[in-house]
Amino acid sequence: MIRDLLDFTQTRLAGGIHIGPREMDLSVHNHGPVIPSDRMSNLLLPFERATTGVDKYGRSIGLVLYIVQQVVEAHVGDVTVESTAEAGKQFTVRMKRYR
Repeated sequence: MIRDLLDFTQTRLAGGIHIGPREMDLSVHNHGPVIPSDRMSNLLLPFERATTGVDKYGRSIGLVLYIVQQVVEAHVGDVTVESTAEAGKQFTVRMKRYR
């Protein structure tokens, strides 16, 4: 997920990890191009991408977010994506914390 964000943006990446008593969050944020609204609803499906362009290596097929989502859901978590011109893009993984 982080590699894809680096490949598709010319801006700096930011992010963070928050570990609470019951859940953990990992977020990655950038100010790259806005994800078109018509692509947001399918973004976590296999072979769906935020853009029609290819990364600088010509290898993107739209599986990274799908795989991330499948792994996170297997651990009783979820993946969210937000994208606005004002705030940029934020990808967040939230999982329950087990002890």
